[in-house]
Amino acid sequence: MYDIRFDPDHRLFHLTLCGFWTMTTVVQFAAELLARTTAARLRYRRFAMLSDSTGFPVQSTQVATYFERIMIRGIQMDIGPCAIIVGSHLNKLQAERVFDSQRVRVFTDRARAEAWLTEVWP
Repeated sequence: MYDIRFDPDHRLFHLTLCGFWTMTTVVQFAAELLARTTAARLRYRRFAMLSDSTGFPVQSTQVATYFERIMIRGIQMDIGPCAIIVGSHLNKLQAERVFDSQRVRVFTDRARAEAWLTEVWP
């Protein structure tokens, strides 16, 4: 359902999200992400994120709302930029509604997402 990896050389989290999630899954993901980002923040202060969500379909309203809470927590932590790659225009619309922040950009093309991160992240 998800994978979270951290590249310390680039201070970059690589996320892979797939499948239709239940509330149990999103709560588990949030807890693991918070633990890992808190540890990274203590060591590196700021970091970026690249989320491959191409296998992550449009989610239920309840799960999407929980993702809003995750984003708010990320903003409070003052994380760096986050590029999200989605598999469809409908996913892009949902993600842009949920992740309404200057630090977050949603793409349907991986190369464009990586190019944007390269521009905004050292």
